[in-house]
Amino acid sequence: VKYAILNTDDKSFIFLKPRASGKVVTFSINSQADFTPVNFPLKLKIIGDYNLSNALAAAATANVIGVNNKVIKK
Repeated sequence: VKYAILNTDDKSFIFLKPRASGKVVTFSINSQADFTPVNFPLKLKIIGDYNLSNALAAAATANVIGVNNKVIKK
């Protein structure tokens, strides 16, 4: 199965989503998505929204390749 990990906060999301092949998995710090700080809380040791966004992207990617969510959060 192919996956596309897309950031719904990115202005190009609307352009990319219909062009993505496979299952689309989304992440966001500001809107509804598959991975957000609300539904997938992460405790980072670094500050900044860009770091949280990158961590959510990594979490989404790890999830689709089968890494356990407890391991991802750790």
